Amino acid sequence: YRIGNGGPIDSSSNVYGTVINAQTLEHAAPAASPGIQSIMLIENKANYESMEYRKDTLYIYCHGFFSPKELKFLSALTECTDENTEYLHWGDMDLGGIRIFLYNRRKLFPELKPYRMDPAAYGTAIAEGAGIPLKKEKKDKLQKLDAGELNGLKNCILETGLEIEQ
Repeated sequence: YRIGNGGPIDSSSNVYGTVINAQTLEHAAPAASPGIQSIMLIENKANYESMEYRKDTLYIYCHGFFSPKELKFLSALTECTDENTEYLHWGDMDLGGIRIFLYNRRKLFPELKPYRMDPAAYGTAIAEGAGIPLKKEKKDKLQKLDAGELNGLKNCILETGLEIEQ
């Protein structure tokens, strides 16, 4: 990324992550990053921290819904990435995770694809003992939600009555 008209700041040596605060976001813009083939948004901090990192992937911890400053910064990523860049989102398999995925697709990356948020991943997690009971209020909201590409996940949650926080 770069700040103002300054030269690019290379954060690639920060192999365990770089934090960009709100004040920096006001003045920063993404810079071209050769070799990036994928951009992955990760909703859950534990997953972000335990991820096996690849050099050709930019990992972004999204913590939920992005702030307006974050949206502005991240939306500029598409201007400095290759047209074949893959955009992925790994979120919780619950109402919030589905809503965050849909929001990020609508606001940031129209080509965003879910990562490990399908019925097979859900089934594996349930078989491993994951899952918390779905509350009635959330069930009602989930039933009304058009989950688009994540309808399979939505149906699994409704059928089992269990959500999965990663």
